[in-house]
Amino acid sequence: MTAIVTLCYLLAGALPQPDTVLDRPVPRLSTATKFRAELERLLTLSWQNVPLRTIIRRISENQSIAILLDRRIDPTQRVAVELNGESLLVGLQTIAAGAGAQVSIVGNTVCLGPAKSISKLRTLVVLRSNELLRQASSLPKGRLRELSQKHTLHWNDLDRPADLVRRVAVRYQLQVSGLDKIQHDLWAGTTLPSLSAVEVLSVLLIQFDLTFRWTDGATGLQIIPIPARVAIERSYTPRGSRAETAVKTWSKKWPGIRAEAKGRRVVVAGTVEQHAAIAALLRPSRKRPDRPSKSPKPTPLDKLDFGILKFERLPAIGLIRRLEKDGIVFKYDDKQLAAAGIDLNTPISMDLKDATADDVFRALCKPLGLKFSTAGLTVTLSPK
Repeated sequence: MTAIVTLCYLLAGALPQPDTVLDRPVPRLSTATKFRAELERLLTLSWQNVPLRTIIRRISENQSIAILLDRRIDPTQRVAVELNGESLLVGLQTIAAGAGAQVSIVGNTVCLGPAKSISKLRTLVVLRSNELLRQASSLPKGRLRELSQKHTLHWNDLDRPADLVRRVAVRYQLQVSGLDKIQHDLWAGTTLPSLSAVEVLSVLLIQFDLTFRWTDGATGLQIIPIPARVAIERSYTPRGSRAETAVKTWSKKWPGIRAEAKGRRVVVAGTVEQHAAIAALLRPSRKRPDRPSKSPKPTPLDKLDFGILKFERLPAIGLIRRLEKDGIVFKYDDKQLAAAGIDLNTPISMDLKDATADDVFRALCKPLGLKFSTAGLTVTLSPK
């Protein structure tokens, strides 16, 4: 069975603002491979004039993933976004862009924050982790393992960030200095699943443009401002060009990196994301042009598994266009439908589980006054 629509979820119109919750239960959130699989799920959604916090919470609840909205992003701003068959990750990136934010993923959490700050987050995590590794031989026995253990941090609405840092410090037996640098604030409830000490502290502190440095053999930490420049240095051997040429090309392609030719290699100082982009550019292609891949045979309609198909007030034509991306061909006569008073822009809703093709087409046609017939992967629509 081939699942062609693993998720189809939509919110339309203004939804009520979430109430303040002081005793929110700990949700079961996806981690590791399940978390990554959720980010790849496909979405069809339409939001118009919906508060950002409402959208974030609804996605988190329905897709069982952790999403942290940075304190500097206005949660009450209203967002308009349209997606048609893109992945959840692309959807979150689109939502973030519309809210003046950027996405960064740390461990099992999607963080939405100001681009200038959030773009440093993963690099700060790597820097703090590398500092631990460099002093591993001088740390107390078992200390590195203790700090690497992953725990879930859960808090309720109106909890204070300084108190959250204290909780993390107690869990990892850390003495903290510099807590006064964390501004007084009251946060909306959130859950960060399965993060290490470095990850959770970095996610909390970056919202105040802060990071930390290890003290006393990693039994303490001092909270400090994030440096103006945050970068990791790595070297590369360019493919098909001289090092000097690569320096010019890469510096233009990725503004903000520092690149220097040293012999045949290029030493680059940049963020984790910039290094990943350079590594991808240099990675040899594994495609074999002498053996063109064969297109797989389309799965017959009666063998398709549509999984969960859930949305509210999506224009019927939006669902049709989404299904067409999976090879289904729809045939209908616009004039015939218009004469019968049928408008494919009419909003429809669905809530199907383990849906077959017939289930989907019946749910599509019934509210519109249509009937359907199928032949192969072709679906013909006509008035009843």
